[in-house]
Amino acid sequence: TTTATPAVVGAEPPARSLLLQAPLLVGDPLPDDALVALGDGRVLHPERDRAGALLSFFDGAATHVVSRAKEASVARSHGHVLKAGDDVTATDGVLSATVYAAGVFASHVVVGNTTANRFLSVQRHQLNLLHQAGLRVLVRGAAGWQLLGVPSALVMDLGGVRWVYRTGDLAVDVTTTARAHDRAIEVRVRTDRPVDVLVTADVELAGSWSAAPTADGHAVVVTASPGTDAAAHCPDLTYVLASPDGVVGDDGPLLGGDGPHGTGVLTVSAPGTADVRVVLTGALDGVEAAWAAAAPLLAAPLDVPAELAGHRATVAALTRHLHVVGDGRLAELNALVPWFAQNALVHFLVPHGLEQYSGAAWGTRDVCQGPFELALAFDHPGTARDILLRVLAHQNPDGTLPQWFMFDAYRERYQDEAHGDVVVWPLRALVEYLAATGDLAVLAEQVPFWDDVHRRPGTVPVSVADHLRATMAYVRSHRAPGTALLSYGEGDWDDTLQPAQASMREEMASSWTVALLYQTAHDGARLLAGTAYDDLATELAAEAAGIAQEFDDRLVVDGVLAGYVVFAPEGAWPVIHPTDRRTGLHYRLIPMTRSIIAGLFTPEQAAAHEALVTEHLHYPDGVRLMDRPAPYADGVTRFFRRGEQAANIGREIGLMYTHAHIRYVEALAALGRPSVVTELLRISPVGQHARLATSEPRQRNCYFSSSDADFPDRFTAAAQWDRLREGAADPVGVRGGWRVYSSGPGIYLRQVVQGALGLVVRPGAVLVDPVLAVQDDGTTVEIELAGRRRTVRYHVSAGDGDVVVLGDGRPLPGSRRTLPYRAGGLLVADADLAGVDVLDVFVGADRSTLPR
Repeated sequence: TTTATPAVVGAEPPARSLLLQAPLLVGDPLPDDALVALGDGRVLHPERDRAGALLSFFDGAATHVVSRAKEASVARSHGHVLKAGDDVTATDGVLSATVYAAGVFASHVVVGNTTANRFLSVQRHQLNLLHQAGLRVLVRGAAGWQLLGVPSALVMDLGGVRWVYRTGDLAVDVTTTARAHDRAIEVRVRTDRPVDVLVTADVELAGSWSAAPTADGHAVVVTASPGTDAAAHCPDLTYVLASPDGVVGDDGPLLGGDGPHGTGVLTVSAPGTADVRVVLTGALDGVEAAWAAAAPLLAAPLDVPAELAGHRATVAALTRHLHVVGDGRLAELNALVPWFAQNALVHFLVPHGLEQYSGAAWGTRDVCQGPFELALAFDHPGTARDILLRVLAHQNPDGTLPQWFMFDAYRERYQDEAHGDVVVWPLRALVEYLAATGDLAVLAEQVPFWDDVHRRPGTVPVSVADHLRATMAYVRSHRAPGTALLSYGEGDWDDTLQPAQASMREEMASSWTVALLYQTAHDGARLLAGTAYDDLATELAAEAAGIAQEFDDRLVVDGVLAGYVVFAPEGAWPVIHPTDRRTGLHYRLIPMTRSIIAGLFTPEQAAAHEALVTEHLHYPDGVRLMDRPAPYADGVTRFFRRGEQAANIGREIGLMYTHAHIRYVEALAALGRPSVVTELLRISPVGQHARLATSEPRQRNCYFSSSDADFPDRFTAAAQWDRLREGAADPVGVRGGWRVYSSGPGIYLRQVVQGALGLVVRPGAVLVDPVLAVQDDGTTVEIELAGRRRTVRYHVSAGDGDVVVLGDGRPLPGSRRTLPYRAGGLLVADADLAGVDVLDVFVGADRSTLPR
């Protein structure tokens, strides 16, 4: 039997709907000892209120326990994107679900494309005023029907979440668990005595769908209706909603009678029970695959501890079992790394977030950073190679690439234009891949150019080397007038600074993009010189030399690097520079940090610009993109579209964009500054509440894309900007920005491993090049390195001696790295690491004092 939903799925339900009528069941507060009992017994990084009561903490497995009081204090409900399965490299059919503390036990349930293939609806309201979205639970006890709301406590693990409700007359536990090695999710409701349970699931699939119930009434199979977008792209897309403990049907029980009533809601009815399980599965390859994933969960309850351990094992393997031993300040990473790694996988494999629930695409620039750098940091060259080839498959013959593209069945969907820097990123990724692997064979791989006319993959084989040649041909043909500098085009990394005047696209050069191109060309020329691709090396070297020759003369004005320079017919003028009277903006962060990272500055210039960043752009919650926001005149634009149009002051408009702070850390590592760890921890949500007095309450186990000043509007922000600065008499609070969905977690983890700990994989060797402070002396980490689990102990002194590495107590040979601004580390061959269990790394020590 097939039951079709009405034309308008998710329409406003009748007033008698239990989702509107039933009062919320809110858990009572739990005492501290009861909260502690929800973890493994360890209370790490505790957060307490002014009276000393426990608000939240992590345990030894990085499980995060949140009290009702903490949930009530945050502006946006605690949430988590669960990813089923153990995929860590790109695939189309990953199942995911989003949950929230306030009784949203599964929303945005989707397999594959996270925008077009959604099964259950998205929870769009942060105050939980719309109770129909996603999967909800009602219980009927002595007080009648109640809708589960905010729990007494929330327990968040990488692969599952537990809601704990304790009230005067009823105890309810709900768990949502994603399988660790399969495409299935189980929601389980348990009560301390039998009650009536009603589970509701709001289906939005493709706007029109059909549900085929099984004969026993314990499941429905849901498919998109013919003619819908989802059915056209994924004709075998199938979802199963099943329960071995209840009757699965339409919305009749929700509205007190027979259905359907047109709400688009499926229900699971389980009267007089203390244990109800609901199973959600989805597959791109038909009903049999969806049933195969559901069958084990219908046969027996999920072993939740085993599944959660499976997720932790997947993330541990991804991060090469990185673990900080002891209780030094880097021990915070033990709580942070698993969550940032999980967030990075969400960004990579099921692109969307808690606020940015529309996604489903790879940003060309983003995927060449976050996922790619995560793979390089933890020595997963196959994943990095796969990303590179997938991105190049979307390059057009003229060298251009889309700003973003969908990498699945919806691949004809992509943005037709891109910012001026996007063309550089695949080349940058290739250069970094070659540096890490030495895999020159990748240049001979055949990857057809994209067929932009028909919006589909091309068919004519083209080598990766020829893709690079197309990139460089594009660069040569897009110069700012009268210069050897790549023109700005539609923008660069900062999306708010897209040009408002058409002439700026051709006449302006971004010093950040130019520095990125210089770094890429310089490094690529060095790696390819003397190989079969010497012609490419020569071309890249010429590009780098041209930039270096013009950089000081054209982009550095009065000793300060301009954010941009416009090369207009009437003469060149700087934009975002102390002499810029047009925009009123004087300093821009990312050109300065990228020029340091690229080695484009002289040592004196690097020190001078580092000082400018410290004086004008460094704030208690992190560095900011500019010294103040772009001027705002009720949305009227003169120079930059979004920067002068956006009414909110979050994300790039608020200027503290976390991704850019991580690049600042990378620049500090290039300079050898001992503040690297301090700046990494500055943006860690785990302990920020204790470090930053102006930090407003926020979730502590996920990545925030920005730190947003708590000004009511842009006019107030402009007038009171100094309230954000260090030592302000009346400081303004800062809020966490959008959560989870960003390339930031991947680049952060790379800076932890390669920037701070200095463990960099190179072909047949490991470069040991840490940048730590004296207070990090004694730091010990465990990590899989060069194919073996090892212990690395750091001995940090205040001197400037070369890095020395001992393997099981004996000095290891190696070669020194040459760096623009400091002495480099020691490159140790894998062969010399054979059999070594313990590495002692000495930083800054006098060589005469070391063991021989």
